[in-house]
Formats: sequence, C-alpha cells, structure tokens
Amino acid sequence: MPTIDPQVMNIHHDTKERRIFFVQKGENVEDAQLEYELNTDRKTNVVEFTRMYIPETIRDIGFATELAHEGMRFARANGYKVKSSCAFMNGFLNTNPQYNFLMN
Repeated sequence: MPTIDPQVMNIHHDTKERRIFFVQKGENVEDAQLEYELNTDRKTNVVEFTRMYIPETIRDIGFATELAHEGMRFARANGYKVKSSCAFMNGFLNTNPQYNFLMN
C-alpha cells in the first residue's frame, strides 16, 4: 500500500472556513480536510474537531493521520484544549496518548 511523505504535503489552514486541508492538483478534485469549530467564550479556549474528509481516490495512505497531527499542532501552538465529535479524530486520539495533555 502506498504511503505519503509528510515532508512534501502542502497543508493549509483556513481560519475563516475553520479547516485544515491538503489541496490536490487536477480538475474536479476535492480537498482532503479536517474541519473544526472554536469556542473561545469560556475561560479555556477549545478547538472541537468536527469532521475529517478524505476523497476516495487518496484514502488509506495516511492523509487523515497527517491532518490529525497538524490539527493537534495547531491546537498546541494556539493554546487550545481539544474536543472531538469526529469519529476519525476520536480513534486517532485514543491511539496517540502523546496528545492527552491537550484534551478538554
């Protein structure tokens, strides 16, 4: 099974649309993306990961995992605690205890 090299992924953040994404090149292709919501109304700022979408043509080669890691780097860099209502992120967080300190 092919895998991706995270060093060559071109991951972007769109804070207006609240998503972390990887742009595929070509016509009529969809972006791989991790969507989130921010709750900054409380004493502790929280980022909630709500949806992971990976186009079928690039599934199962590591894009979701790399976007998940990037989401956690984003949370840490911005001082956010993490919450998830996304099935993929829930599984990712259960198998990556190095991020437990960020959990809300």
